[in-house]
Amino acid sequence: YILVGQKDDYLLPHKSYVSSLKYLKKNSKKNELIFVWPEGAEYTFFAKKRSEITHFWQNVGAVDCIQKMQKQRNHHCQESHLNSIKNSKADYFIDMSFSTRSDLHKYGGMKAFPMIKEFLKKNYTNLGNFKAATIWKKNKK
Repeated sequence: YILVGQKDDYLLPHKSYVSSLKYLKKNSKKNELIFVWPEGAEYTFFAKKRSEITHFWQNVGAVDCIQKMQKQRNHHCQESHLNSIKNSKADYFIDMSFSTRSDLHKYGGMKAFPMIKEFLKKNYTNLGNFKAATIWKKNKK
């Protein structure tokens, strides 16, 4: 298979993905699911993991949400993104919002979504920042 991404991912993963992909390969189980946000088709492919979601390009919606929140402080668009994460059965949440390969980094990445960040802090463990990705592992209940 050859996967051609929208930003020059061809036969190998982008170099900013490599350290987090190695971490997942070494530390995750084969059957564990991932949720890559805000965009993750190429990352999911190179991770060789099953995605818990089928819509890989949430970047446009996230940027649109930030712009709405900038105009109207109490705008509720953040809740739809949060609900996607809450309803997810993914074992790992991969935050790509600070990656320069995502438009979301121009708006502060995850910092622009305090509700999501708070949810992750309460329900996931931050396993580290790996250049383009922050990996969160869902806490066991």
